[in-house]
Amino acid sequence: MGNQGAATVVTPLIGRTIWPIAGGRTQMRRPSMAVLANTHPTTRQLRQRLLAVLAVLALLVAACGADDESTSISDAADSGGFAADVASDDSEDFDDDAMEDEGRSSDVVTDGGSADSGNLAAQGDAEAPATTSGEGSGLGEGPEPLPQTAADLGRKIIFEATINVEVDNVAASEVEAKRIIADLGGFLFGQSTTGGSAAQSTLVFKVLPEDFNRALAGLGEIGELRSQSVTTDDVTERIVDISARIEVMELGVERLSTALENTSDFEEFARVENLLLNREAELAVLKGQLRTLEDRVDLSTITLVLGQDLLQNSVTLETTFYEGHDDGVGCPGEGNSSVETGSALTGCYEITNTGDLTLRDLQLVDTVLEIDENTPLIPIFGELAELAPGQSTVVAYEVTPERRVRPRTRVTGQPVEADTAESVGTRVSSINNYEINTFDPPEEPGLNDGFGNGFDTAVDILKALWKGLVAIVGFLIPMLVLLPIVWVLWKTWGAYRKRFPAQPKQIRGQPAPYYQSSAPPPADPPGNTVFQPPAPGRKTPKPDEAELPESE
Repeated sequence: MGNQGAATVVTPLIGRTIWPIAGGRTQMRRPSMAVLANTHPTTRQLRQRLLAVLAVLALLVAACGADDESTSISDAADSGGFAADVASDDSEDFDDDAMEDEGRSSDVVTDGGSADSGNLAAQGDAEAPATTSGEGSGLGEGPEPLPQTAADLGRKIIFEATINVEVDNVAASEVEAKRIIADLGGFLFGQSTTGGSAAQSTLVFKVLPEDFNRALAGLGEIGELRSQSVTTDDVTERIVDISARIEVMELGVERLSTALENTSDFEEFARVENLLLNREAELAVLKGQLRTLEDRVDLSTITLVLGQDLLQNSVTLETTFYEGHDDGVGCPGEGNSSVETGSALTGCYEITNTGDLTLRDLQLVDTVLEIDENTPLIPIFGELAELAPGQSTVVAYEVTPERRVRPRTRVTGQPVEADTAESVGTRVSSINNYEINTFDPPEEPGLNDGFGNGFDTAVDILKALWKGLVAIVGFLIPMLVLLPIVWVLWKTWGAYRKRFPAQPKQIRGQPAPYYQSSAPPPADPPGNTVFQPPAPGRKTPKPDEAELPESE
């Protein structure tokens, strides 16, 4: 009982309370929540202490950021060197020294205060250039650009293109195209040129794949681009396959060569030599295919077709007619060119410029209708002096045909530049062929005309009858061959009928007909009337139906 007033011993290290007990011993008991609250700091206290530490670190970083510029550059360079040393070590040799180097590099970054972990990764390359200031060296840099060529992608691709360009001068454009390709390091591989009014030149160029797009852009600007097609062919798998086959073939050739040297038998020597020759031939073919593919991959092909830009200069002429003379008020006509002899007829001529240049000095000529450059034409719409592209003009001409004629009307015009009025090329023309038919006016019928018409009608009827008779005779003539045959058949049938006369048919419900026989009739019983046949040559009266025996 004397030990009840002993003091309680608290051991914060183990979180237990030691209570004294009788006999001088102590007992370990779990402390209460109140005791723990008094012995351990609260979460709020820990948070306050952490914020205080972070504030101190922020002040240190701000103070270190005020160092001179040279110190920052030196520290960044040192950190980059240590990072490079760490990156260059192999995974198998990554030991305590590497860890120490990494720790030193991190210390340098912390002391310098001019770079962070992103900056350290950006400066890890041995040849990374030093920046003039420590702010964000590497933070603002984006990802590296993607590969732009097939070589960067590790693929073997063949590039080919065909371009069609229309130019004003084919010869000058050829020189310009060659200069563009030469500036890119390419060369002319082939050329084909044709002259004349429709000059054309085909040039084949070889350029490096990385200059392929620039060459296309330059050649397309020589003139007016009409068409362009680009094709690609990925031959990576083919090249790998051929290369592997070449390696296997070379190994086989080497083994056959060794076997040929060690062969002493003549037949075996001939067999091995034949195999060796076949393998060498196949090897040469494979090497040629590989070389061709590699050449097409190493140099892209561009086919340029230069064509003369021809201006389409043309004119069309459309002709219509109508009866009467009214100074062309009825133009355009209905296309009817058939009138009575000596009647008035008006021709309407519509001229249209369907070319690319303006036409001047338009002329309408027709030798049949006596139209020339001095003939006055009736203007209906537009003028013949000048006709712009797409415009039309209409003129009229009055005639009085006395017979059937076949005019050949021709229109011509000179193409000129709209700005300078300078003539371009030769005159263009269009020809229109047509026919004007004439007929005499009808006369009133007289007496002679009526008699003549009646006689003609009678003649026509006789002709029709004669044609019908001829048709009937033509149908009966083949039947004459059949007449003897029909007559013989008829006589034969008559003789048969006489020899075998037809027997009368018995009608149901009527008594059976009697018949004559050469045999004597059977004797009848007494008391019955015997039927006597009539004498030959004597007509027998027909008995009554009551007297005839009933048919069974």
